[in-house]
Amino acid sequence: MGLEYLEYKIKAKESSLIDVYGPDHPVITDPESIFVKGYEAARAVYVDGQNLKINLVRFRKTLVEAMKLLGHSTPEN
Repeated sequence: MGLEYLEYKIKAKESSLIDVYGPDHPVITDPESIFVKGYEAARAVYVDGQNLKINLVRFRKTLVEAMKLLGHSTPEN
């Protein structure tokens, strides 16, 4: 099928979780400690309990890469 995956890792300030838990909470600083509690615990926090505010300046690089993979020309800057 020719699928390719592009990775974009959000920064803590792009997540609504930082407003809920604060910057020093394990939800922000140690996500693995949440995931070891199981799928349901991780899902409750990171899927159901989170909204994202994507930094479009940072995300642009990923979008440009996707456009190139699709064979489209992209703006230079």
